Amino acid sequence: MTMLVVQCIYTVCMCVLAIKLHSPDKPALIFVSSRRQTRLTALDLIAFLAADDNPKQWLHMPEAEVSLQLMCEGLKGLKCVYSFS
Repeated sequence: MTMLVVQCIYTVCMCVLAIKLHSPDKPALIFVSSRRQTRLTALDLIAFLAADDNPKQWLHMPEAEVSLQLMCEGLKGLKCVYSFS
């Protein structure tokens, strides 16, 4: 693995820990430097959540509402993020 990959994994891990510690029940914003980094960070956060005991811990809306939103959205990547956010 390159140093950049290791640094990205470390950064996302620290973000997950900070969100769990400081904002477990409220929305949180993560600022990144670019549009590409936004997509990568979102996918890395989803990977961390998928490996957790409670993968939908940040989902604070009924499943029926989530499925309705997913039917309306046309972007594949956004559907993936919606199902975990």
